[in-house]
Amino acid sequence: MSKPPVDYRKLTDCRFFALGTCLKLNGTCNYRHKITPELAKTTPICKDWLQSKCLNPDCEFQHPDQLTMHTMGETSDYLFPNNEPPFIRQDTKKLSYLEKWEKLQKKKSLLKAKQEQQKQEEQKKEEEQKKEEKQNEIETEKQSQEENKIDLNFDQNKNLKKIKKQKKSQKFEETFFETVYHKKKQLSKQKELYDFFFVCEDENLEEENQNQNQIQNQIQKEIQNQNQIQKEIQIQNQKENQNEIQIQKENQNEIQIQIQNQNQNQIQNQIQNQIQIQNQIQNEIQNQNQNQNQIQNQMIIEDEKEKEKENEKEKENSFSLFNLNQQKSSFLIQNLEDISPQALFDKFDQLEQEIYQLLKK
Repeated sequence: MSKPPVDYRKLTDCRFFALGTCLKLNGTCNYRHKITPELAKTTPICKDWLQSKCLNPDCEFQHPDQLTMHTMGETSDYLFPNNEPPFIRQDTKKLSYLEKWEKLQKKKSLLKAKQEQQKQEEQKKEEEQKKEEKQNEIETEKQSQEENKIDLNFDQNKNLKKIKKQKKSQKFEETFFETVYHKKKQLSKQKELYDFFFVCEDENLEEENQNQNQIQNQIQKEIQNQNQIQKEIQIQNQKENQNEIQIQKENQNEIQIQIQNQNQNQIQNQIQNQIQIQNQIQNEIQNQNQNQNQIQNQMIIEDEKEKEKENEKEKENSFSLFNLNQQKSSFLIQNLEDISPQALFDKFDQLEQEIYQLLKK
């Protein structure tokens, strides 16, 4: 668990920080590390560093405990040679910036790998969707071709029926005109004969008139018969037209039924495809969640191991720091009254050199 941020305004000033002998990082010391006005003028202080959150070794802002050395209340900037990262004691509660920076880089690389995997999976899904769309287009083209074939057959049947009707009407007209023509010829011949014998045979006029009347009656009967035949033909044509209309309706109903069946099959296929896609997506999501859980568990185990290592180091180094602080405090208390100020400065310098050598070791 991370510690809550410290309110530095409530802490008292650290005496060892003013003398330049405090070896603890800001945030781990129980007292405040007061920064001088000179440091505040040169570079601003890193806010994240004050809250012990900044892990960037190349930070542009000021980290006073690492980038400066304080001696006797005065400040002298001590930059590390060759732009090397700052040295941090192993007896503190925190790891070095380099180790934390490496951890962050590892986490970033893991995140990048995850993102690449997700992109590849999305590309695969898009390719599968394109293939399915192409297949659907091919199926629609086939169906349209089949429908066109059905329409062509229907039109051909219509044309054949029309041709048959025309032939029937032509035959009827031919037969009708032939009969009428022959009858007229016969009547004309009879009239000529009658005119020829009219002068010679007056006695036979009555008989001829009767014969003419009979002929006229016969002609009328024939005309009536022909009218009846025409009516019958019209009735037959009407029946044939009705039958054709019924056949057309039946054909249309059959076509509609076929189209409905095809549409139902398409809908069922689409539903099945959607169900398969949803199952695939669910499986992929489950696999991703499993992978994420595995990675999180590995990271948690690593963090626990590091915490155990840090606790062991704290236990080892707390004893050494305690001994050093006791020696310094006893030395200061015993010799403050008897030693001159110049001798105190010299001894502080010696102590600083010894501490710096210990830090290097």
